[in-house]
Amino acid sequence: MDWISIIFWVIIAIRILMGFWKGGLKTLITLIVLVLAIGAAFLFCKPTGAWLATTSMHTSIYDAINEKLSSVVISSDAGISLGKEITMADLETAHSAWVEAGNTGTTQDMVKEIIHQGYSASYIPSAIFGTLDGLVIDALPETGTFTLAAVVAASLSDAACIAIGFCGILIVVFVVGMIVRFAVMMARKATGARPGMISRILGILVGAASAFVFCWTASIVIRTIGTSVPVVNEFLVNSMRLEDDSYWNIGKFFFNFPYGYADVLNWFLSLTNLQ
Repeated sequence: MDWISIIFWVIIAIRILMGFWKGGLKTLITLIVLVLAIGAAFLFCKPTGAWLATTSMHTSIYDAINEKLSSVVISSDAGISLGKEITMADLETAHSAWVEAGNTGTTQDMVKEIIHQGYSASYIPSAIFGTLDGLVIDALPETGTFTLAAVVAASLSDAACIAIGFCGILIVVFVVGMIVRFAVMMARKATGARPGMISRILGILVGAASAFVFCWTASIVIRTIGTSVPVVNEFLVNSMRLEDDSYWNIGKFFFNFPYGYADVLNWFLSLTNLQ
């Protein structure tokens, strides 16, 4: 069993035991705090991302992505690399050569063939290829020179700022909520109240629910980080055998859960108009 699955099992066990020990009220407050933190992160990540896009962080992310994509060696009959400065007229000329070489499709199809090689070499998850393709095609300038690497980097750096904003808000709201919860429970403890059996059973159920939400959120955050850090992505794919359909573990379950990281990443990309 991989380490992430072991950690998730430990979290589930601890949350259930804590739910039984502390009772339903304290565990329920923790779950509410976590849900509120996630809701706030979804609600305010775009304006936070827009602010981050005005900082040097955005520039650093953009430069790193642009440099990585520009260095990718492209194998295509179009004769265009991601780092080569071109115009729309150059794309049309390249498309003619691409078709003459036996390929079929539009200029957009040719562009997708080129940028997909850059995606793969940069460990960008295939789950967001389609959404990112649309952003890149729409962002191609009608006039002037550009590089495909720069166009892709612009969309990805905006999405990265939104993702960072999401994680930051999630952490801040959760910490503040837990401080409030601590104050509430200290006030209740002063009254000498103790949880009864019904409260403890409710605590087990709520504890299991909070563990599920926590592991799901953690899987999204970890996999999102993995999309930007190749070493992390390789570790996740290999240790949890994410691409092996015959293998199951709890970590893989959360990482492939519906509305998981791929859905969240696509949602981040859908918000990349930060104007």
